[in-house]
Amino acid sequence: MAVRFKVLGSGKMSALGNVGAAYTLYTVPAGKAAIVSAMRFCNTYTDDVPLFVTLQHENNPYPVANNAYIISAGYTLAAGRLLVEDEELMLGQGDSILGAAGKVGINDPTFIGKIHFVISGVERDV
Repeated sequence: MAVRFKVLGSGKMSALGNVGAAYTLYTVPAGKAAIVSAMRFCNTYTDDVPLFVTLQHENNPYPVANNAYIISAGYTLAAGRLLVEDEELMLGQGDSILGAAGKVGINDPTFIGKIHFVISGVERDV
């Protein structure tokens, strides 16, 4: 069976006035396993934005705050900059990558959707 790299997830993260709302960026479908080869995050906003990305395993009974960090909660993505996380990440069926971005006190509606992301890798049947 040939292995094909593909875009596993892409879009715009909703960046809110308060950090803490996590969004599902990618979930491994039923009957599949995945290897994430790279994640790219681009800040198209005019200001720096706090960003965090976590791994949540299937059937994790804990809240988002207890997930394993892929990009720590203390990371700030500078205005107009790109972050590439290229460490491989092995995921099983139902595992999810969650992300959140935001700046406390900013309620500017133009801030919504200014963090663009692309997650690439492979999926295979299990």
